[in-house]
Amino acid sequence: MNTTPERRTALVTGAALGLGKAIALALSEAGFSVFGTSRRPVAAPASTEFPMLTLDVRSEDSVRAAMDELRSGAGRLDVLVNNAGFRFLGAAEETSVDEAKDVFETNFFGAHRVTVAALALMREAGAGRIVNITSLSGLNALPFGAVYSASKWALEAYSESLRHEVKALGIFASIVEPGAIRSETREAPLWFPETPSG
Repeated sequence: MNTTPERRTALVTGAALGLGKAIALALSEAGFSVFGTSRRPVAAPASTEFPMLTLDVRSEDSVRAAMDELRSGAGRLDVLVNNAGFRFLGAAEETSVDEAKDVFETNFFGAHRVTVAALALMREAGAGRIVNITSLSGLNALPFGAVYSASKWALEAYSESLRHEVKALGIFASIVEPGAIRSETREAPLWFPETPSG
């Protein structure tokens, strides 16, 4: 009889570079079987630490395909880190509605898409954790960050409500609010919080 416990599986969106890659590596070092995602994994630097799945959080079909691949490869999902994000700087009055929608499509609706897909796997296991990467800008909005901050505020509220909805299922939802991060994906001034693009 095999008494070896199954290795826990984590999925990190936007894991090609920056914060997402750092999170994926930390989870791998902690003993998780980690899958990262990127819209263009073939363009991402080669990584021997964890496999990369193709996933565009803006596409229902892409999310579904990535989850099917995860289910086939690992059979389970214990931790989801919604890290993929789109940083946008611009004056509110000069930001078009289409530009604002693009930001929300990744930062809010993208996280929602992946969460809904992941919950199906977590429900089967009767346990899991969802970590949404928001931002300090989701608490304190800064000039020229109105739309970005709004998208992160929305994700904060979503996460708080989600936490209450899934806790009876043995699933926990939480948020991480990074401040300024220096990474290879960042060219803007360091005062503006960022999550790397997915």
